Amino acid sequence: MELFINVSRFHPLMVHLPIGILLFALLLESVKRWKKDNSLDTAIRLALLSGAVFAVASVLTGLLLSNEGGYDEVMVNRHKWLGIAMAACSVLLYFAHVQTSKALSRYYTPLFLLSVGLLFLTGHFGGNLTHGADYLFTQPEDAAVTVADIRTANAFETAISPILKEKCNSCHNPSKAKGELIMTTREGLLAGGKSGPVFNSGDPMESEFLKRVHLPESEKKHMPPKGKKQLSAEEVQLLEWWINNGACLDCIVQEMEGTEAVQPILDKYTISSTNLAAIQAGPVDAATVEKLNAAGLRVSPVAEGSPLFIVNLTNHQGLDKGTMKKLKKIRRNIVELDLSHSNFSDELSGFLSQFTSLNKLQLQQTAAGDATVRQLEKMKYLESLNLYGTKVSDASVEALMALPSLKYLYSWQSAMTEAGIQRLLEARPLLQVQHQLDGDLFGESKLNPPAIVADSELFVDTIVARLVSNFRNTSFFYTLDGSEPDTCSALYTDSLVLRETAQLKALAYKAGWGESPVAERLFCKAGIKAKAATLAQP
Repeated sequence: MELFINVSRFHPLMVHLPIGILLFALLLESVKRWKKDNSLDTAIRLALLSGAVFAVASVLTGLLLSNEGGYDEVMVNRHKWLGIAMAACSVLLYFAHVQTSKALSRYYTPLFLLSVGLLFLTGHFGGNLTHGADYLFTQPEDAAVTVADIRTANAFETAISPILKEKCNSCHNPSKAKGELIMTTREGLLAGGKSGPVFNSGDPMESEFLKRVHLPESEKKHMPPKGKKQLSAEEVQLLEWWINNGACLDCIVQEMEGTEAVQPILDKYTISSTNLAAIQAGPVDAATVEKLNAAGLRVSPVAEGSPLFIVNLTNHQGLDKGTMKKLKKIRRNIVELDLSHSNFSDELSGFLSQFTSLNKLQLQQTAAGDATVRQLEKMKYLESLNLYGTKVSDASVEALMALPSLKYLYSWQSAMTEAGIQRLLEARPLLQVQHQLDGDLFGESKLNPPAIVADSELFVDTIVARLVSNFRNTSFFYTLDGSEPDTCSALYTDSLVLRETAQLKALAYKAGWGESPVAERLFCKAGIKAKAATLAQP
């Protein structure tokens, strides 16, 4: 039996020979017909004979190898019968070429094409057995996974699964389950294989998985097998840490025990959102940036020589579709976008989805609503979001939960309620939310008194006085007779035109802030107009 097993191991070598030889024969046959050169017949005959011999040898070694088990039966049978058909066709093809039978010779060309077609199909399904059914049509994934915050990352998905993909899954997948163990799915990992469960929750270090990992490489049961890429010391340490925590598939890193010992290794999986964006962003032509700045879009690099940019459109009251389209050329390079106090609204929110590298977005004091938040779903690097004074409501809680890197949310004076914020924090306990002013830090909030602006306090005919505050959306209430104003007093709407002496007193009011202290100023109307004035002394 050992002899059969050893011979069967030649199958991976054998299968490549008929592929190369028969394709070489096809090339010779094509040249012969194109050049009309019959001198190539001898070489073609030798190639066809060699191809047929090695095709038969591949089938025999493959049949022996299939007896070892560990492969998907349906896929093995498909590969086996296609291989047998291909070997049979290659034998018939050789005899058709040497013209042992006139009837067979008539089918030489169809047999040639059929042999090549079967060759490709057999090779394809053989590759599926070795590498997996989706190997040919699936884009390769990066083995390394990087996250913005390793503490909140899923330990298995971030640190363990990439190791298994690179070092274990090629031999333990649904198509090729060595030892009846499948490691490509959670169910397979938990089910174990022919030797039973691979993880021992009662005594983690006695787990079959770790036992085989720690065997000398020369041992037959050592995993990964000799000749395969081996586990590094750091990878073994991570696997031990994970298995000691019960081989948990859904645990967050910060919830697991013994994390301090592997923290330096885990830190290698961490990369800042800005650096992640920089990796994906290409260089931007300086002329493009100059053109945007000339158009009034304040664009500046985050640091000298950096390909990443900050766009400051605060107080911009002319935002429209054209403005947002101008930023399309550098959309992947923008990591900070400030739209605060602008005329931005949900109508323009569709353009936000193009800024997939955003790390910080400021929408405070705009007409942004829930439709805007829904456009942020592709922003996997967004860490800071300012929604102060917007129309965003509790309807956006689920969308905010789904932002993977979000760390800071400013929702004060938005349409979100305390209940909505609480629901968000239950799902994202590490999220820092500012939904109201911290009374312990700032004390009771009060507005500053309004500034009373006028050219002079003395006037002859009339004088114009204005009330000004550095807070937006502030209301002013005033009196002119010296009495104390309150919110029932006259509401200031525009500048005041004074025609008589007046004691102007005013206060500012803003919802959520209350009333400001009173500001006052005395304006006097002159009764006599001087025609001239001279100094008593020069």
